[in-house]
Amino acid sequence: MRGFRVRVRMLEPRPTPVGLSANPLRILIESSGGARVRNGNRRNRQRPVRPLRCTGGSGTRHMVSSLTGGRTMRTKVYYADTDAGGVVYYANYLRWLEMARCDWLEGLGMPVAELARQGHQFAVSRVEIDYRVSAVLGDEVEITTVPRRVRHVRFTLEQSVLRCADGALLASAQVTLACLSREGKISALPERLAEELVSRLP
Repeated sequence: MRGFRVRVRMLEPRPTPVGLSANPLRILIESSGGARVRNGNRRNRQRPVRPLRCTGGSGTRHMVSSLTGGRTMRTKVYYADTDAGGVVYYANYLRWLEMARCDWLEGLGMPVAELARQGHQFAVSRVEIDYRVSAVLGDEVEITTVPRRVRHVRFTLEQSVLRCADGALLASAQVTLACLSREGKISALPERLAEELVSRLP
């Protein structure tokens, strides 16, 4: 990775599930010529995706969202997901988003492994995520993935993480992925994937 830029923005203070007053973070990571950290207070104007409500149970399960082109994955918060403060470690939200993206592609009939065998790889080139409410041990969460923009060599997905018990929005993200060849060079999106993405745009 040649370089990256990280922007951290503090949103309005809110109580966390463990009773502490904390500032949700907005973290923006994108490729650039160097690294830089800035603070800011601009609120996210992007309306979050509202997935289907969860209905009991445990483990990791999948369902198709009522939103056109959307797909929802549900999972549970395990002990390994939490940090010393008793809440889900921030980087684990990125892991959930990755899992949901892979599940979304599989739902389109294009598993990541099959795309790789065909010579197509996908690298995250930009992530913008807002952390709003903390998830804790035992929570069940759902992650919804919906396509938002499609270009010749990249596409952007909107993803949301909600707590099933009360529908609270825990985090929302915009993730842009670029298509790479086996040699690691930028290449056009597979024709079928591009068609599927365009057909599912809002």
